[in-house]
Amino acid sequence: MSRKRRDKRKDLPPPEQPPVTVSASLHFQSDVGVWEPRNAGPLLQGCAVKAIPDARILRSMGTLYNGQNFSQLCGKIGHTSDRWRIGCDENTIDHSTRGPSHSVLEWSGRATTLMFSLNASLLYRAVGTSKASICRQAVSRASCSFYTTLTTLFVLLWIVAYGARYGVPSVRNLKSTIASYNIYTPLGSSPSHVVPAALNSVDDLIAAIQKAAAAAAGGRALAEEAAALGKRERAEWHNNNPCRSRSELQGMYDRRKFARDVSPNSRWETVMDEYAKLHRTCLRLVRNSTEYFLNRSSSTGCKFVILDTPKVGLGNKLLLKASVLLFAVLTQRVLLIPSDNQNGLEQLCEPFVGSSWKLEKDSAIQNYAHLWQSTGAFQKWVDRNEIRSERSPRTPDQFFAANLIDPYQPMVRFYCNTEQAYLSKVTWISIGGCVYFLPKLFAIPAFRPALEQLFPDRMVLTHIMRSMLLPADHVWERIRNVEDVYLDTSHKRVGVQLRFFGLQSQYKHKNDIVNEHVLQCGNENGFLPRVLPPRVSSSRYPQNAEKPRNITKVLIASLFPGLHDYLSPIYLQQMTETGEGVGVVQLTSENEQHFGSEVDVQAFVEIMCLSFSDFLVVTPWSTFGGVAQAYGALKPWFVNYDSDGPACDRAQTVDVCFDQARDDFLCPHDPELHGKSLLSHVPYIKRCLRNDADGVQLITDHESNAPLIPTK
Repeated sequence: MSRKRRDKRKDLPPPEQPPVTVSASLHFQSDVGVWEPRNAGPLLQGCAVKAIPDARILRSMGTLYNGQNFSQLCGKIGHTSDRWRIGCDENTIDHSTRGPSHSVLEWSGRATTLMFSLNASLLYRAVGTSKASICRQAVSRASCSFYTTLTTLFVLLWIVAYGARYGVPSVRNLKSTIASYNIYTPLGSSPSHVVPAALNSVDDLIAAIQKAAAAAAGGRALAEEAAALGKRERAEWHNNNPCRSRSELQGMYDRRKFARDVSPNSRWETVMDEYAKLHRTCLRLVRNSTEYFLNRSSSTGCKFVILDTPKVGLGNKLLLKASVLLFAVLTQRVLLIPSDNQNGLEQLCEPFVGSSWKLEKDSAIQNYAHLWQSTGAFQKWVDRNEIRSERSPRTPDQFFAANLIDPYQPMVRFYCNTEQAYLSKVTWISIGGCVYFLPKLFAIPAFRPALEQLFPDRMVLTHIMRSMLLPADHVWERIRNVEDVYLDTSHKRVGVQLRFFGLQSQYKHKNDIVNEHVLQCGNENGFLPRVLPPRVSSSRYPQNAEKPRNITKVLIASLFPGLHDYLSPIYLQQMTETGEGVGVVQLTSENEQHFGSEVDVQAFVEIMCLSFSDFLVVTPWSTFGGVAQAYGALKPWFVNYDSDGPACDRAQTVDVCFDQARDDFLCPHDPELHGKSLLSHVPYIKRCLRNDADGVQLITDHESNAPLIPTK
């Protein structure tokens, strides 16, 4: 019989309204589709059986659903924000073997397994809605399928045996009325091909942010009222969230004499002012984001992105924050970060005036695994809706919470128009891992025009770092102390960041090569002076030596002291050809990598001090050096760790490499992109240099170092 039904439904017209239920009708739904009556009046939709604990619930169904109404069966109906819950006490349905009684019927927007109705006042609908509903208490998807299949068989047998007694049509009559049924997608909707709202300009982006705030508050006027921040409130917020670096950081870059700085970006500042309004509007309306999440609420229309990083170094944390923050702005999502030591928030200023990006203390939204659906589940949702898009042009239902890590970065299909369109329907998104992915946001067609207009020089990472990821006051105080005591007297600054990924083993075998290459790189490119031979130095050294006119300071950031011990005696014992003095400074040398709050503070101090350099030499693959070049708007030199080849290579950009990134599109629902080269579509995204990480990066239009003539 099922085969005949499947053949007949191919020619059925698409439904003209959402699925509805009427009395005396059978609805069978499988993973393939759902039989639904057309032209039926609405009854009750979305009641989902939370669990089918054991066989006794099946045995009791014949007695339970025998024409009684809902008030008799389940008592009082309660409404909680965006869901209806119909609670049944434990005397009605016995499933004590699985613990205390739970609500039997719970609101859901998705249907995938079984639905039937006995009369106009009674609906029992078993719904598979991912981990959060019918399968939550099942051991596995297989066991869930077993229960629903068993239920289906029971209902059919019950109809055959007792259906006539309660007015249910016979199987023969059902056969004759099959032609009036439709099929629709297992997720309750079949959209036409979904396309994200294109951001064709910065004005479009600003308008989208304002629209999201207005929608949350119930209108533009109310949005302005909700986001309003009076002088007293603003002053109180700044008093509670002090940030000296916000006003003092730029002055540190202005002091450089041999580095050309990036120009201010007023459009980015305007965008972030609007985003800050959206951020505080949503959090004021939501009040407690954890409760809002656990209630599965969407009453405000606000959407959120949670950023949670594993145990990684500070460089990875900062680069991931920059990536997710830009994504949040482009998609009008409220960025929230767990306030534990692992995420490193205590080292940063609050970025959004009048609001906070910290999740409530002790909140662990990301730990409620049963409420988060995986990357695979999200992609299947997209696939199901897209495959059926031509049959029934409907809007997809919401996918409540998606975890997009696969495994250290967003899923490959994250950079597709269609997937971004579907993500716009998802209330909560979680992004973690440890990989910088910002460059490929420029590859998403819907975002590209606005990003190109907002950052025509592609110096996006520098602007995000300097405006949003600012050192907190206790970190800034230490930075200023290092500057004043060790580095303030320099005429020229050279930063060197060395990382030995094999730690002691690599350091032992590569230290001598790296030391020689750093000195050679500086000599050949003119930022480290050559020294005279010892005899010549002795004869030229004046008897009444005065303080050298210019001093070059070399700041070294490394876990090992090798380079410091190599350069110090060279410049201490021999004169330079230019007559300038060279001082070598290294703040720490721990010989091994540690993690923790104090380690992050010291790392941040060294990163920022490196960024104040005129010239920068870094280690390929290292995010520590990458963050320093981004803050400083510096195009660095990569030191060569091998004995063959040049001592160093100049970077092609200020941007950091998106490590292990594909350079093609994997977009099965975007035929104009699928399988195409990303590099040909976006000419300013290129493969990283061979001696850097294996990935892609933005090519910035910024030359940080002119010939060795002071800029001021």
